[in-house]
Amino acid sequence: MHTLVVVAIALSVPYGILMVLYRIGFGMQARTVLPDGYVPTTFLTVVVPARNEEAHLAACLESLSRQKYPAQLFEVVVADDHSGDRTADIVQQYAGTRIKYVSPTEVAATGIAHKKAALTAAIVKARGSVIVTVDADCIAGRDLLACHAYSHEVGNADMVVGPVQYDGADNPLGIFQMLDFMAMQGITAATHRLGLGNMCNGANLSFSKRVFDELGGYAGTTHLATGDDYLLMTKFAARHHTRIAYLKTPDAIVSTPPQPDWKQFLAQRTRWASKSGKYKDTVLTAVLVFVYVYNVCLLVFMVAAIGMPQLRLPALGLLLCKTVVELVLMVPVARYFKASRYLLFFPAFQPLHVLYVVVAGFLGMRGNYNWKGRTVK
Repeated sequence: MHTLVVVAIALSVPYGILMVLYRIGFGMQARTVLPDGYVPTTFLTVVVPARNEEAHLAACLESLSRQKYPAQLFEVVVADDHSGDRTADIVQQYAGTRIKYVSPTEVAATGIAHKKAALTAAIVKARGSVIVTVDADCIAGRDLLACHAYSHEVGNADMVVGPVQYDGADNPLGIFQMLDFMAMQGITAATHRLGLGNMCNGANLSFSKRVFDELGGYAGTTHLATGDDYLLMTKFAARHHTRIAYLKTPDAIVSTPPQPDWKQFLAQRTRWASKSGKYKDTVLTAVLVFVYVYNVCLLVFMVAAIGMPQLRLPALGLLLCKTVVELVLMVPVARYFKASRYLLFFPAFQPLHVLYVVVAGFLGMRGNYNWKGRTVK
């Protein structure tokens, strides 16, 4: 057990340094400010991949219809990923508007990469020189498109990563997800600034259609069911002279509801974890492996402490250290997302967070999960 204590402490030190680096990176990430009088000129195509999202799709489309962006400069294309609900009927209600529909019959079969196939079908039909992806269960702020266009036009970006926030966290599970996802968002902003790997979320992402076509779209990634966002980003990052920008502004935040129950939450995180190590980003892979090993060590320590009273105080101390160093990052990130009040729950969730990271990571390595009625192995 002495060895376990030494290993846990040895891992805690670099973990604390990593959190401090993330805090520095998040603070260094420049704010995106739309100048007064900015007039965009870029035609955008907003692609909304949808699979069984009838409960959220109409609200998503309404938020896109209310964009403070010239109506003649954007279109919305809903890519139906073989939904078994009223997705087609909901889109039909917008017939005659700038909202279009790509049916499942227009989506080419590509093994297990169904979402990528739906996205590709929509992008092929897109008129815009810039593609913006927004998930069907999301609500977009009114300046979202203007912020993306500004980064492409003025910042000469080839790909732009935007922030995503969980909304409606009114129970323990929702709060836990909000805090966990908020940390991911803070790390996403930090890694872009520090060069510690590339991270993004397809719920708020834009990219040049020309570069997308040059890279062959999702070719080379269709053997994986997930990763339409991360894996595409790695292809962009590997291309010479490609600029990937991050939108650090509340005006570009896209909100989405947390998963309604623990089963769906774990399935979602398993799906996310399943692409870890599948992309050519050695820095990010190394960081993910280290964080996973650190949490495995903490979990072993906590389990051992149940039957060994002499380990309980050290275990509590290690959890306290983890909490403190993570709050170094979480405090400014929560302030940015106007969610500081939820940090009161942060310490209480620490043991659960350690367990969740280990379990989701293990299940992700296995690669088996069920998502939206579709089983992936």
